[in-house]
Amino acid sequence: MLSELRSALLANQEKWKEKLAQKRTPSSDVSATKVSNLESRKAALLQASDGWKDRVQHDESVNSLNSSYRLKKEVFFTPKAPNLSALKEKQEPTKSVPREMKFFPKNSPSVAELAKTAVVFRPKMEESFDTEMKAEEDERKISPVARRPVMPKGRRLPSTLASLTVDTSFSSFSSASSSPGSLKRSPDGDKENLGEIQGRPPKECLSEERKFKITHSSPRSVLKSTPSEDRTPILGLKNCGIPLKRPEFKRPYPEVMLIRCKGTKFVDLRCVAPKPSSVHECATFVLVTPKRLLIFEGEFSSLVERAKAKQIAHSVVSTRDLACTATRFELVKEDRHAESYFWQELRKASPESEDGYEVAKVPPEMEKFADPESENFFEDTANVINKVYEVSESEVTLVMEGKAVFSGLLDSEKILVFDFGSEIYVWIGHNAERDLVKTAMDFAEKLKEKPLDESSLIFSDDFSENRPSWIVVRKFTEGLPDCIFRLKFVDPLPEPSSRTPKTPKFTTPRFVMAGKPSPKPALDPCGLENLLKDDDEVADQLAEKLSNEEPKEHVLELEETELRPETEDVHTEGLMFFKLVGEVLEEKEEMNEFWDTDCYVVKWLYRVERRGVRKLDGTPGLQKDTGRQRTAYFYWFGSRATKKDRGACALALRKFDKDRREHVLMEQGNEIPMFLNLFEGKMVISSNEFKDNEKRTYIVHGSRGNYFFAEEIDSDGLLLRPQAVYIIMDTRKEEISLWKGKLVNNQVASGAAKLAEKLSDIKGFRFVEKSNEKWSLEEPFDWRHAPRVFRLFDVEGELLQYVQYSRNVNFTVRQRDLKGTMMVDQESCLWIWTEELVSTFHLQVASKYWKLKNRREKPAKVICRGKEPSEFKALFPDWREFEEVQIEDFEPQKPRELGELLEERTRPRTLEEVRERRLPLGCDTKKLERFLSDEDFEKVFKMSRIEFYALPKWKQTNLKKEAKLF
Repeated sequence: MLSELRSALLANQEKWKEKLAQKRTPSSDVSATKVSNLESRKAALLQASDGWKDRVQHDESVNSLNSSYRLKKEVFFTPKAPNLSALKEKQEPTKSVPREMKFFPKNSPSVAELAKTAVVFRPKMEESFDTEMKAEEDERKISPVARRPVMPKGRRLPSTLASLTVDTSFSSFSSASSSPGSLKRSPDGDKENLGEIQGRPPKECLSEERKFKITHSSPRSVLKSTPSEDRTPILGLKNCGIPLKRPEFKRPYPEVMLIRCKGTKFVDLRCVAPKPSSVHECATFVLVTPKRLLIFEGEFSSLVERAKAKQIAHSVVSTRDLACTATRFELVKEDRHAESYFWQELRKASPESEDGYEVAKVPPEMEKFADPESENFFEDTANVINKVYEVSESEVTLVMEGKAVFSGLLDSEKILVFDFGSEIYVWIGHNAERDLVKTAMDFAEKLKEKPLDESSLIFSDDFSENRPSWIVVRKFTEGLPDCIFRLKFVDPLPEPSSRTPKTPKFTTPRFVMAGKPSPKPALDPCGLENLLKDDDEVADQLAEKLSNEEPKEHVLELEETELRPETEDVHTEGLMFFKLVGEVLEEKEEMNEFWDTDCYVVKWLYRVERRGVRKLDGTPGLQKDTGRQRTAYFYWFGSRATKKDRGACALALRKFDKDRREHVLMEQGNEIPMFLNLFEGKMVISSNEFKDNEKRTYIVHGSRGNYFFAEEIDSDGLLLRPQAVYIIMDTRKEEISLWKGKLVNNQVASGAAKLAEKLSDIKGFRFVEKSNEKWSLEEPFDWRHAPRVFRLFDVEGELLQYVQYSRNVNFTVRQRDLKGTMMVDQESCLWIWTEELVSTFHLQVASKYWKLKNRREKPAKVICRGKEPSEFKALFPDWREFEEVQIEDFEPQKPRELGELLEERTRPRTLEEVRERRLPLGCDTKKLERFLSDEDFEKVFKMSRIEFYALPKWKQTNLKKEAKLF
């Protein structure tokens, strides 16, 4: 067996070579056939390279996606001649088959058998009675079940409500009317009156129509009143049947509005006649009613038209525009209930229309635009009716005619009237004259009576004699148009905000302190916890911090919006002025002069315009959004107003402001630029203390623009500042003049001239530009600009922000601001002012700060309260000498140089002087070891200073106690 297998294996092991040789030597005929097949396929492929276009064009499923192809096929399709025999068979059902015949044809045997069946019609009451009896019989068949008895409710005595308004004499439901639950309550509480009311038939209180309904209806239908029935209670016999008056709501739009969306490039929105014949399959229609919103999408309408209709719907649903409270929109062709309601409302709006109207595929007026090449002609034809008028004091001029409207026509200074045939809009700019609004509305009413030619092509109605009553006449203020007007523009206006809260909730504090323009960060103690070992390092960090701080211009933040008077996006719409009289705010027509003993309130109405709106391509857009009207209250306190008056003013404003808007506190001398800008730089503050003086003096504060105000100061012993402008009033000569210092720039001088003219108008005095009177001066040291002021604490410091700060301002600090220890940087000189003994730490901070600010030495002086030099007093608008205050172990000294005083405080002393505390006043006695020289220090502590301060604090204290230096 094995030998046979071995011989078979040896015989077959060479056959694979024969198969391989056959594959390598194919015949030449086969190769020629393959080459010829490739060439023929290549030629066929090149020949059919353009054949796919013909196949796609004739593909019915692809072409049906195009609305223009469907419309063209519907209008220009010419059917072939049909077979006559087949045509005769199909001629009979030409009329529309009723809905019931589709399911039950006449020739059906089941219908014939059903027709022979006897049908008995019974009243609804008997039928319901039979069903109840049948239900009772079914219950009897079931095994009895123990039920819990239901006790009847106790009858309550009648109270002061009306009696039953149903005829109790009706026999069929007399038992029901006599039950306690079917009676309304009597207006009187006694039983006699109740019997009198029940004994009298209440039918006399009902209308004839209601009597007929009660007599010819079932008891259940009588007891369940219809929703449209007036359920006003009848208040006794005297006023029987008189309903209460209800508030009437007048809709600004028609009850039924039909909006057509038609076009290819720019969809034309137009209100058309609300009747069934206006609807066709070549456009998309939006039906707007008070409570529902429906969209009819035509078979041949394009996607752009349907998108525009849904854009209107979304705007109406989100903002309740067009006086419609619908919460969603409905597609007519997808809901049969919506379809029924759609046609029902159109028939109600047009009673003359027929009931059996079928939607036209292509109406006659649209056949002209059926060709896809002439689709854009409809938009041009519809724009022919468009007209825009401008209303001025003298006349009404035509601005544009026969073109599509664009946002460039809108101007805040103008009042425009847009006539779209079926819609007339009066657009009012924010800065336009309000007296012309009535003229514009009268002109719009005249346009409503003006006829239009060829109106049936666009509006599906005849305007040749007079425009119908369903057209829309509306008035809009800039920034508040409705969705139809907004979407008519070629470059659509920005969408308004969906909600405008009446009482907004602000994250910013409601009471804004003007003296603190912005919330300051917490004072940084310079890492005090880690640097108690070395006061020099703390002083270095504090000095560096103060040297890097720069004063900033004030920015008012209201309703999370930063407001600057120089920006153009804040528009003032009105100002109202109030003065506190007793505990009540009394309104004033104008505010010419503030008095320092009174309290005032200014109500500011404004809008914030949004700029920087860009188009989709990134280019800046021309349209602006002014937003809603906002309100803020400024309440101003005079410097001499009592605390009682200030509190009464705040409470009176709290009662007056029902909407809880933001209140901004203004104190005399701290008026912010935004507040000064409201008075156009003409704010005058007078003092009751000097009103009887023969000569009165006003100093002008401010820097530029409208940020100026005049404040009255004491004229007795007045020393003028060369960096200021003064207004001198001579009541005896009835003359007002100006005194200008030599360091005053032109901006401050021009602002002072405006204030002087305003003051002369208030007082009725003659204005003289220059005063010839000679005055004594008090000049500052090397004046360059107004100083920066710092307040120093124990180991901290801060920059005092002046709310009216500017580079050109003449004063940044007042005498009342001097408290504690102050550092006044005049750039040419440094002043350290203190009302008590200055500490060594503050001297070190001031010295390091002055070295960081200046490369070369400049004067720096330390001055005490009551010993101020004239150069320092000249930095303030006015100066009154301080009252002398006795401080224990401190006597004010004359001004001293900073370096000299610091060297005296920090120079080394002998060990005996340190142990006996023979040190200058102001030295830090908590660290006496600092006053030792290096030799004495190592002699006492047996170590260097570095090693000593590296020890724990408790060990340092023990060593100082042993050395009698604690």
